[in-house]
Amino acid sequence: MDPPRRACAREPSSPAARRGRALVGKVALITGGDTGIGRAAAIRFAREGADVVFTHLAGHGDAQALVRAVEREGRACLAVCGDVDDPGFCEALVAGAVARFGGVDVLVNNLVARRAPPSFFSLFFLTRRLLPYLRDRPGASIVNTASPRSPDDPVRDDEAIRAAIGTCTRSLANNLTRVKVRVNAVVPDDDPELGAGDLVFLASDAAAGMSGELLDRRAR
Repeated sequence: MDPPRRACAREPSSPAARRGRALVGKVALITGGDTGIGRAAAIRFAREGADVVFTHLAGHGDAQALVRAVEREGRACLAVCGDVDDPGFCEALVAGAVARFGGVDVLVNNLVARRAPPSFFSLFFLTRRLLPYLRDRPGASIVNTASPRSPDDPVRDDEAIRAAIGTCTRSLANNLTRVKVRVNAVVPDDDPELGAGDLVFLASDAAAGMSGELLDRRAR
């Protein structure tokens, strides 16, 4: 398998992305949306015009506060509590999102740092369940990311996780080219707002020609 390509991190370059509303009419499903980059992404996607579905675990963050934050941006929001490492939950999550919004345009696989290392099973479970709906949506895309390592997590190997994300992303990008679903990845630094901006860029039409890319905020 070819090694993942790495692109230098950059700010959104299209006029639409710079002035906002780059995701009007889209529906985004974001895992791990209760804290960190997932939370920032949910608000940023709504600000750019997307309706939002996000997952959260009981006792982590404040899901209802995030729902209200998304709705203040004028977009609809659905919070779903459960573990995306459970295939049954992934199936129910996709069914609920499609029932509420009619489909999904963007999947953000946010591998949350609640374990060392984070599990990659959810990336495959959720992509497989959602693919029949993504492939019918013009401009559909998948963006993979991982939350930055917590200072109190000395076991986690960030370089191994980055390599795994890149490999998974490139493999999925190659496999999904035929159904016109783009797959890219973000390796964020400690600034969730900056990471959320990268996620918006990769989900927008500004990145229509990109697939299999890794935007690394730490590669400076």
